[in-house]
Amino acid sequence: MKSRLRVPLVSSLALLLTLARGSAICNVSAVAKTYRWDTTSVRPVMGVPTITAGGNDFALAVDSTTIHIRGTGTFGGTAPPTGGGIWETAGPQAGKSGGGILRTL
Repeated sequence: MKSRLRVPLVSSLALLLTLARGSAICNVSAVAKTYRWDTTSVRPVMGVPTITAGGNDFALAVDSTTIHIRGTGTFGGTAPPTGGGIWETAGPQAGKSGGGILRTL
């Protein structure tokens, strides 16, 4: 009975080690990639909702205050992160209550 279990156990262990080695190689190469970030918008293109760069993001709090952000940039790889955008806040009755520039650090 022990010899019957040994073959599947050894085969499973060999497969696990192969997969672990392959994923470690993938993770190392993924570190060098540069990624772009954007606020996005969804617009219909020929009737199909399509996500595109250059949108606006809003959040609404329980007390009806809002924040509006817009921006773009990059991160990852060996280069430092880049980009930024703008932000604005508004109260429920007073209109715009603050704003400024976002910088990626």
